[in-house]
Amino acid sequence: MRKIILLTLLILISCTSSVDKNCLSSGMEAVQIEWGYITSANSSKYYRLYTNNLVEIYKNNDAEFNRIDTLSITKVEMCDLVNKTTNLFFKIQSLNVPADSNNFIIYYNKKTGVQLRALWNPLHNNMGNKEFKELYENFMSAVLEKESRK
Repeated sequence: MRKIILLTLLILISCTSSVDKNCLSSGMEAVQIEWGYITSANSSKYYRLYTNNLVEIYKNNDAEFNRIDTLSITKVEMCDLVNKTTNLFFKIQSLNVPADSNNFIIYYNKKTGVQLRALWNPLHNNMGNKEFKELYENFMSAVLEKESRK
């Protein structure tokens, strides 16, 4: 019994320490995720998350995007968002619902050359966009609180 408890404790310690050191699987260090909105009036704002916990904020001015701010999120938030996005794109590999106004999430992995995009009308709840809308809200809540503190 003592050996089982010791083994269980050892496994728990090794699992938690490895998650803390590197929460992303191999090959994920080159991932970037963009999310934001686009309107038919060419108004848009988007965010770009890097795996170093930085989020860049871009806004368009006369069809040109300019970075307007950079902020930092926690490693736990970054890991959670990257892993949720990766898993959701594995589950739903394509979503394209063009409308006058769209929300989007784009997944890039520069190391593997993978680029995936989801585009949906934020006014509707369909079977395909429900999970992307929830993920979008996760992204927004990770940055809006930090943006408002600046």
